[in-house]
Amino acid sequence: MEFGEMGKPMPLLSNKEKSFIGSYVLGMGFVLSSEQAEKLIKKDPRNKDVLFPYLNGDDLNSDPEQRPSRWVINFFDWDEEKAKTYPDCYEIIEKLVKPERQRWKIDSAGNEIVGTYALRKPLPQRWWTYGEKRPALYKAISELDQVMVIPLVSKYSSFEFSNTNTVFMHKLGVIVLNDFHNFAILSSSIHNIWCWKYSSTLGSGTLNYSTTDCFENYPFPKKKYLNRKCWQRIL
Repeated sequence: MEFGEMGKPMPLLSNKEKSFIGSYVLGMGFVLSSEQAEKLIKKDPRNKDVLFPYLNGDDLNSDPEQRPSRWVINFFDWDEEKAKTYPDCYEIIEKLVKPERQRWKIDSAGNEIVGTYALRKPLPQRWWTYGEKRPALYKAISELDQVMVIPLVSKYSSFEFSNTNTVFMHKLGVIVLNDFHNFAILSSSIHNIWCWKYSSTLGSGTLNYSTTDCFENYPFPKKKYLNRKCWQRIL
């Protein structure tokens, strides 16, 4: 199946604010193994307030149950004083993330420019929070139990469901839909062809999925127009 020549599809109002990119934590010190997270929660159950499963593309592509393999510390958009009320987690970030965020810029001769941060404002000043927190994403999914996710770089346009009590990595697209009707549409051969036509690729066999170019402009069929024969043709 191929699409013929057509004009460039435009974003649809019906798809607005339904697709997002995951959080860019910007600092591997935020990331913990499952064992480390369990120890922190066992030490102080309050730590569970700021510890979340951390889902990435490898988890989706490699784990049969698409379970997050790691956890992550999340201080949301809190000020530093509030973050300090969770000292076990705060001290980890202070030790591992703060030096990385507050490193000095290097000049052309390889020397530090003392007083000038390498990273843009406010990343060095607010080192205990993520580089890109994606508040709109987490607000949009706050009342849902599950959403659809897709690796942004993969050989396949493969969607999966994921629990919302999760921090999603920046290499994932998050679709704010939680029903099997729309899951079937996005998993269909038609949407797969649409993805390969309108997304960029890395080489000839790797899809660089774009929520802007593949989801926001995708015309979803109405339920009332889909009968058994239609589903057979779509899938």
